[in-house]
Amino acid sequence: MTASIHRALAVNGLLPATHIVDSGYVDAGLMIASQAELGIELLGPMRPDTRWQAKAARGYDTAAFRLDWETRTATCPQGQTSVSWTVGRDAWGNARFNISFAREDCGACPSKALCKRSAVVGRRMITVRPRE
Repeated sequence: MTASIHRALAVNGLLPATHIVDSGYVDAGLMIASQAELGIELLGPMRPDTRWQAKAARGYDTAAFRLDWETRTATCPQGQTSVSWTVGRDAWGNARFNISFAREDCGACPSKALCKRSAVVGRRMITVRPRE
């Protein structure tokens, strides 16, 4: 809705310098586009990380992984390097990167309980938004 509101305000010559919104109307792409295209500073709280690791304040949430944007690799807190980094889109069409680690590395990891809840041996996958 925020982009639609901005278009309506622009048509009527009523664009604000700053548009204050709540977290349901803020995302990184819209913040960048609002500033670049319309000169509007979109101001509001970003949605928190809702994954169990972040909520519990224990374990390895996405922020615990080191990202190397140039080589498109990620390193987990235990030092393992990702095996794939693929481009995807979320349900709203926003770009995202799906980063996967090797099953062998995750299965043998002594800290897997801090990383994954599932008892099934599998790989850890993290999702991040584009760098900007």
